[in-house]
Amino acid sequence: MIPARRWPIFNRVFVAYARYLLRRQFAEVYLEGAEVARAELAERPMVFVSNHTSWWDSIVLMWVSNYIFSRKWSAYALMDAKNMRRVPFFRYLGAFGVDLSRPEERQASIGYAAGLLKERGDHCWVFPQGAERPVTEALEFRSGSSRISEAAGVRIVPMALRYEYGRTPRPTAFVYFGESLPSGASPEVQAAAVARLLAQIEARVRSRSRTRDHERPALWGYRSPLGVLAKRVLGALSRRS
Repeated sequence: MIPARRWPIFNRVFVAYARYLLRRQFAEVYLEGAEVARAELAERPMVFVSNHTSWWDSIVLMWVSNYIFSRKWSAYALMDAKNMRRVPFFRYLGAFGVDLSRPEERQASIGYAAGLLKERGDHCWVFPQGAERPVTEALEFRSGSSRISEAAGVRIVPMALRYEYGRTPRPTAFVYFGESLPSGASPEVQAAAVARLLAQIEARVRSRSRTRDHERPALWGYRSPLGVLAKRVLGALSRRS
């Protein structure tokens, strides 16, 4: 197992860079249920579980932990050791690597993650799918998040992620949180909770294609002055035609 080795200065710089990346690559980022999750996290440690569809997922999690939850030094994440060897700097941000093909290492990671939640941190992110999978694929979760939450005696918060192209050239990100689940909730229960959130996002995406959504996003993408001017000119020409 590759333990986490958080570097505060590196963490501060990289999370700012993560926010910059989101604003540069996405038009908007929408949150749902984050206030409830933040309030519950302020009272007790939690395990967060989510579907895993893209490299962007980790960037979104860092933004949520640091800018939405305001937890700059207490977030940890379970990561496949193969991926961590490819991007080793994630361990300096609070990630710990586990070789999922080795049962003894998976077992050791349960105690390690539970210890972090009890002694050093207040939340741990887990992608129970174990690898990036298409958002259209049925969710199949592994048992790691259940065992970590049970060992630490903490509840589980389901979260859903989706990135969608729509009315803007850049995609929109959707980050939905659900009601917390009991400690040790089964992988099937967790997967069902995340699936319900994904269904909510799907319904919202479909409605956005028919009516304009005026809700204020949690994060706006960067808008260059030239791009804003061009959009206004094109809009004026469209109204005249």
